[in-house]
Amino acid sequence: MIIVVVSRVDSYLTTLLLLLLLPHILSVSSSDDAIPTTNSVIQLPDPRIKWGLEVPLIPTLLDSSYAIKTGLEVAFTEANQYSRMVFELIVRNHGYDNSLATESAAQIDRTAFGFIGFLGTGPLLASLNRISHDTPIVGTIAGGSAIRWNLIESNALPLQYRIINLRSDFNDESAVLIGEIATNWLDLERTAVVFQDDSFGWIGRDGLRVSLKHEDVTPLAEVGFQHLRVISGNTTWEEEARRVVDQIASKGTPRAVLIVATTGITADTIKAVVDRFGEHIIFGTLSCADADALARKMADRNIPRSVKVVMTQAVPSPSFSTQPVVVQYRNAMARFAPNESF
Repeated sequence: MIIVVVSRVDSYLTTLLLLLLLPHILSVSSSDDAIPTTNSVIQLPDPRIKWGLEVPLIPTLLDSSYAIKTGLEVAFTEANQYSRMVFELIVRNHGYDNSLATESAAQIDRTAFGFIGFLGTGPLLASLNRISHDTPIVGTIAGGSAIRWNLIESNALPLQYRIINLRSDFNDESAVLIGEIATNWLDLERTAVVFQDDSFGWIGRDGLRVSLKHEDVTPLAEVGFQHLRVISGNTTWEEEARRVVDQIASKGTPRAVLIVATTGITADTIKAVVDRFGEHIIFGTLSCADADALARKMADRNIPRSVKVVMTQAVPSPSFSTQPVVVQYRNAMARFAPNESF
């Protein structure tokens, strides 16, 4: 059973996107070359506006990457029906590899108007020094505090970049997650924290530390999931999950396990924990895991339906919410992607 808790809603992406486009449209339409003179032929500017999407098309992030790509394609298709401009999407696979992400970012920066939907904290941070300051970076799905600290440490002023981050900060999500578990499920003694051992996972781990400290709780164990060792072929997802559980077990038997990882890693960790300790463990995870995809992957791994997972999500539920932005989303998906689940 998955219990979804919404930590924060950001429904202003469309408005902000238009605000970013406005200076570009005005600068094109008001240029001297665009002003017709007597007996002249009107030369219309190129109506195409290209946006670059960087996502990791790897097993642990394939569901999220595909969902982002599909959602943007639907949004662009709908927008193109009502706009004089033509929005085009350029998709690049950075494979959660910083060097590949940096190379792709430089290519997109040369050929596109901006970035949209960039998935992955580490790849994004690695790419910032290859992206022009005046290039819009809209709808990034990364840790907000990680972006801010990266700019500060590189002596860059945050306002030099046009970055609009879609997700809430992990500190906010962690506080909501801890509060939900402590209020409605159990006290947090003997809580273990599992995190993806990279810049993305460290931010989530630190957010959970702060929230647990607020509850006067010291984690039973903190264990990093070495997903890059798996991607490089040095081990398997299942073996890495069992290693994580062995480290937790060396500290004791947990009552709750909080996971900061992508969907596939989260499912593998839940499977290994349940196999070792039983179905009574309460699990918690942040919005870096996709709720629908996690439910499917848990079923694929034959994890009992009685296992409870509390999740935070940074957007309203597409199934139950009546907010206008959700209604618009459902209508667009039904019209332009009727075979996709949402």
